[in-house]
Amino acid sequence: EGWDLREEGPLKPEQSEALDVIRTHMDAGRFGVVLIHGVTGSGKTRVYSEAVRAAVGEERGAIVLVPEIALTPQMVQRLRMEFGDRVAVVHSGLTRTQRYDTWRAVREGRYPIVVGPRSAVFAPVPDLGVIVVDEEHEGTYKQGESPRYHARDVAVMRAKLDEAVVVLGTATPSMETYQNAREGKYDLVELPKRIDEGPLPEVELIDMRREQPVDTEGAFSGRLRDEVGRTLDEGRQIILFL
Repeated sequence: EGWDLREEGPLKPEQSEALDVIRTHMDAGRFGVVLIHGVTGSGKTRVYSEAVRAAVGEERGAIVLVPEIALTPQMVQRLRMEFGDRVAVVHSGLTRTQRYDTWRAVREGRYPIVVGPRSAVFAPVPDLGVIVVDEEHEGTYKQGESPRYHARDVAVMRAKLDEAVVVLGTATPSMETYQNAREGKYDLVELPKRIDEGPLPEVELIDMRREQPVDTEGAFSGRLRDEVGRTLDEGRQIILFL
């Protein structure tokens, strides 16, 4: 979601609502967490960039976290289209020298915007205004080896210390994040529609406990077998995720 660089024009009403909630905390200079629960293609990335713009407009910094290094260039491209050379990249793929030079430049305020996977949450951005955590539910934000931490939770604590705003974006919120929103600890904004008003893909859940195995491993339901056969008969391709 969100990598369509052609998305321009005025914000959709739901996007404006999300940005208004973010700006309410930002303008008051107070800590807040905003969960943007938006379907795939609903324009969450546009809200991210507008939140970053708002922070930079107040001469404050921004950190944008993505779940993995592979997604970093896409987000960087999006932000550099709007903010030019004020965007820095921080990730483990940099050499020690590159990491040190970037770290120092960020600390000196030459890069008010930092993009990267989980380790970027520690970037020394002065006067931090907003932290965006894209796909907040992703397990890659949790580091398994020492020092063990969860970047999403670090983002929330860091924002609290800096009186900044955290924007959590996802189509499938983690249980703990959604519960915090239900309890009112986080603000919840829904983006239920795609930008292009296109239909969402049809999803069907199969209860394998009620299925008669159609193979020796019991891995395929009758429904899946039928759909695979039909798709192959039509000369189309299939991807199976295990």
